[in-house]
Amino acid sequence: MTSVRVAIIGCGNFMSHHLPRLLALPEDQIVALVDPSSRALAATKQRFPALADVPEFADHRAMLRAMAPDAVEIATPHSFHYPQILDAFAAGCHVLVEKPLVCTAAEGIDVLAKRDASGRILLVSYQNHYLPPFRYVQETIAAGGIGDVQFVTGLQSHGWYDEQRGQWRQDPKLAGGGQLIDWGSHLMDFFMYATGQAIVAVMARELRFDLQVDVDMTIAARFAGGALGSISHIGNAATPSWQDLGFYGSKGTLLLRSSRTHTPVDPELLRFDAGKQLVDPGALPEGSNPDKNFIDAIQGRDTVRSTGEHGLRVLRVNEACWESARTGREVPIA
Repeated sequence: MTSVRVAIIGCGNFMSHHLPRLLALPEDQIVALVDPSSRALAATKQRFPALADVPEFADHRAMLRAMAPDAVEIATPHSFHYPQILDAFAAGCHVLVEKPLVCTAAEGIDVLAKRDASGRILLVSYQNHYLPPFRYVQETIAAGGIGDVQFVTGLQSHGWYDEQRGQWRQDPKLAGGGQLIDWGSHLMDFFMYATGQAIVAVMARELRFDLQVDVDMTIAARFAGGALGSISHIGNAATPSWQDLGFYGSKGTLLLRSSRTHTPVDPELLRFDAGKQLVDPGALPEGSNPDKNFIDAIQGRDTVRSTGEHGLRVLRVNEACWESARTGREVPIA
């Protein structure tokens, strides 16, 4: 089958997760690297020698005109996603974009309309849709394994406040928000993906400390199926990245927990039915990743597993949380 010609837009730290996965696939070819920083371009080629001869560009529009790639992968500051996605669709490209999809729900609605008009593929890189423990939770809930979901809990903490000090992720013009739209985006997405229910109302409180964006936030949520949620994003924590998720149903409970030996992307998985049971790792579904899914979808071998619609509903929840924190009221989500 014809190789997919992929251009990389943004050569910062996040693209270092995507490039090894792309380079391991036999049916794609990286044809361009785009970044305004010559240092970032040089560092990328030093880390990945296979890219030594790939053409470099400072501007994504110039690259699209010169290289006419089949697809692009975007990992740039959040506010850049919207114009870069639209330019890629206009050039006939499929798009994989790092979370968040864009910065506002209005932008998200426009992006989905442009996707549909172009007939191109759009994938939002929500990794939890692909990791085995998270897939186990989603598939178990969908199969009725814990009965009706009644309550969802989530705690996510790390040193975002200090680690990102002075960086673009704490600049509202570049990031579109704070901790909630950044690392917190994964958590909000997974709760709705795993339960199969949209969040329909939120009541939120936040702490910004000396920043212009949210750092710590606590959220009381209501889900479309009637479940309640208690969600905490803590960006000013003297801990490594830490995450504990709980799904409480009428017949059982599922927990995804960080520990001394388990990280947020490789959590301990616990299932409670007639008693405490550590899930057999042999029972976990096969894992994948967004980049493989992207190439497979372009080649017609798979459907997109983390869609623009998933990204849009997270943006709607984000905006409701910020409004609730500002007004002190519960905010419904259409």
